[in-house]
Amino acid sequence: PNRVIEYIANNYMNAQMMIATIADELQLHPTYLSRVFKETTGVGLQEYIVKYRINIAKKLLIENSDMSVDHIAHKVGYESIHTFIRNFKKYENQTPTQYRKSNK
Repeated sequence: PNRVIEYIANNYMNAQMMIATIADELQLHPTYLSRVFKETTGVGLQEYIVKYRINIAKKLLIENSDMSVDHIAHKVGYESIHTFIRNFKKYENQTPTQYRKSNK
């Protein structure tokens, strides 16, 4: 999983990055990659990608108070602000704006 984690760290901002992209890059079958990643880390690969992006977004929300939520969403690899907010809320139990306000 180290190569996968490294790939995600270097490419999280690319909205086109998904399990199939990573599998292609590492010359593995997507199903195999997902299974081995989950067996090794205890976290599903898609969930890991989402959490990774959310963690970067959390830092940006606090460190860059003048940067819009929309801009941050794009910066961490989301084409859709709605998907970003939905995922953020799922893992943080609050919207990005609420998170920013509560962590000033």
